[in-house]
Amino acid sequence: QQKRTSPDAGATHAHARHTHRLRRLLRLALHWLGRLLRGHRGGPAMDVPALVQALLDFAAMGEALGARLVTAEVNPLFVLQAGQGVRAADALAVLT
Repeated sequence: QQKRTSPDAGATHAHARHTHRLRRLLRLALHWLGRLLRGHRGGPAMDVPALVQALLDFAAMGEALGARLVTAEVNPLFVLQAGQGVRAADALAVLT
């Protein structure tokens, strides 16, 4: 007997792979930025979990909007001290 899968099964699997790769890339980038984020030269540690979540949420927004999204940006994104989150000063999304 042939196993049937839903049409969305491939898309769901691709999304999971993409999310996994994105998490790995973010962890690698944050490793190199770690000195600044952990409190370089005696400065306060920054809210790294909030930064990672903001980047993942931004990517998820792009995936959810799909082809309707022409461009999107957040500039600047402020990473606050540990436990205080992140704040976007300005953001733009252009849809078709």
